Amino acid sequence: MSSRLVTLWLIFTLFLVVTTSCARNVHEKIEALADRACACTNAACAEQVVDELVQLSKQGGYGDQQRAYAASVRIGKCVREAGMNQDKFFDAMSKLEKK
Repeated sequence: MSSRLVTLWLIFTLFLVVTTSCARNVHEKIEALADRACACTNAACAEQVVDELVQLSKQGGYGDQQRAYAASVRIGKCVREAGMNQDKFFDAMSKLEKK
């Protein structure tokens, strides 16, 4: 996995886990999205999962940072394998960076 991808996922994971709100155990939601991403067989499915991930980030939350990070890495790997355009993926992740 490229260092750029790892950095973007780390920023995303830290944002989700550290942000405070009423949402608890956000790592479980990220793990569920990872399972869905890994079940994707095409780019459209992968893009939907990433869109939901962006929406989840807007809700904030907290949870187990290590589990969230591991799930985030899985999502990145699986959406790439499903054929999601890398530029679209980085664009989505960069939106999270600017928060």
